[in-house]
Amino acid sequence: MGDIRRLIAFDLDGTLVDSRRDLADSANELIEELGGRVLSEEAIGRFVGEGARVLVARTLSAAGLGHDAAVVLPHFLEIYDRRLLNHTTPYGGILELLPVARRHARLAVLTNKPKGPSEKILGAFGMREFFDDVVGGDGPLPRKPDPAGLLSLMELAGTTADATLM
Repeated sequence: MGDIRRLIAFDLDGTLVDSRRDLADSANELIEELGGRVLSEEAIGRFVGEGARVLVARTLSAAGLGHDAAVVLPHFLEIYDRRLLNHTTPYGGILELLPVARRHARLAVLTNKPKGPSEKILGAFGMREFFDDVVGGDGPLPRKPDPAGLLSLMELAGTTADATLM
């Protein structure tokens, strides 16, 4: 493999951890505060994946609320920060996988979740030590699916696309 290092970049929600219930409970708390009708965990779970702003916008729309997602987003993030670890858990086998993967590659997290909550989740489950880098959706790089975050991680790792797994 020469001087090229391998890189494995993981998403957080839905890949390393199951955070759907905490996200749904947080979204429903926001909905209730705004006078809307609560949604099922399954419905809110379908809104996860493109960052908190999109989650809030979709949730408000589905709950029949006309509020501006950008305006209520900070409050949602406060609620979620309180609930962050109530039910969130690593998926089965992840805690055993990370040390093995770490022996073979540089590891990183690339998520649309803000970096602060991502770091808290990783730290709470003893996973943070395995990752060289954590790129959150609130940093200077565009959020996924834009490739800039992954390209930046590849540059930091001194690797190429051929030696990278996302």
